[in-house]
Amino acid sequence: MLLLVLLSVFLLQEIHGMEEELRAQNISTENWTSCETYLSNSSYDKIRVIDVDWIIFYFWSLHFEKSYHIRFSEPSNVLLDRFRIELSEVIKPAVNWSDAELFVETSIDLSGLFIRTETPGKFRFIPTLAFRYRSCPMLIFAMKMVDGLLGMMNCKQKVAYALAPIQVLNKMTPEEIESSALKMNFWNPFARSYLMKSKSFDAAAPLPPLEDVDDAEDDVQVEIDREKNRFQII
Repeated sequence: MLLLVLLSVFLLQEIHGMEEELRAQNISTENWTSCETYLSNSSYDKIRVIDVDWIIFYFWSLHFEKSYHIRFSEPSNVLLDRFRIELSEVIKPAVNWSDAELFVETSIDLSGLFIRTETPGKFRFIPTLAFRYRSCPMLIFAMKMVDGLLGMMNCKQKVAYALAPIQVLNKMTPEEIESSALKMNFWNPFARSYLMKSKSFDAAAPLPPLEDVDDAEDDVQVEIDREKNRFQII
């Protein structure tokens, strides 16, 4: 229950909380990279995104976050039916479920659907938390591929993440991490590598164990296959 509460705070209150914090510190986001600039001259390839164990190696975020694993897959018909049947009446603006392109799962037990928009690489995100709370803010993300690495941006908050397959990240030097982050063509003043363990930047952080995301994926799939009349948030 605590995890669900924390995730709900992250999704439903984080947007307003960050805006208030920026105003309190008199920080303007006007010169931060926009979603349009981020996606300009970029490419996105669904086939290269799915079924890969991605891990965040770089953050552009006001709030200090730890690295975690992310995995994308194609949403099954069973899963899409759950979203469509249970959420069509409560999600505004309305969602065209046939535009669902990716289902994402993470090692922090956050999951949801990425819905295509008219702009290539730009998606609306519908979290599974919406099943419990019967509502969802308008969450827009941008995704692109750069030299085999994945970039993701929260378009409203203007924060971004760079991800690599875990096998690739294990071989990257700190210098390669920094140079790869620069190629993502994103800027805000809160850039940092996952190697920074805390705000004091005093030690390197270890990679989180890969099996965390595997367990989360298995649990979600078991629930989808087992429950015929409802979707349970793990």
